[in-house]
Parts: sequence; structure tokens; C-alpha cells
Amino acid sequence: GNPDARLLKRATSGYCADCALTAFLKGTEPLGMLIENNGLETLRDPNFRLQILRLLIVGKSDANIGEINMDRVIENWKLPCK
Repeated sequence: GNPDARLLKRATSGYCADCALTAFLKGTEPLGMLIENNGLETLRDPNFRLQILRLLIVGKSDANIGEINMDRVIENWKLPCK
């Protein structure tokens, strides 16, 4: 992985990219609140996905947007994140 990654750093154990993004979004205000208020379909909005892509780039993420399955993120949104 990228030693400089500040967002979604690859690890030998822990969350998959989908769950890591979910935990990040839920735990980062105002993102979590925006999604809760506007509905989970927000995650499918191309403009929102572009903003996520920009966050991944700026955060030097090990994950790329192509690894993230937004349908799975939406399906698992209500699951608890540690």
C-alpha cells in the first residue's frame, strides 16, 4: 500500500473498500448527515461520486473508485461500523 495514504489505507485485515468508505462517510460530518437527509440514492449521483473520487485522490487513498461498489455500500449502510 501507499505509506502516505490518509484515506482508505490498505491493510492485511479490517474493512473491505466498500465498508471502509461507508465508515468514513458515516463518521465524517457533514457527509453522513447529507446522505441521511437526502437519502442513500445520493451515493449513486455522478456529482457525489466525483467528489468521492476527489477525496480519494487528495487523501492518497490505496482504494480507487472502481473498487467501490456503491450498491453494496447502500445495501450495507445500516450495518454497524466500529
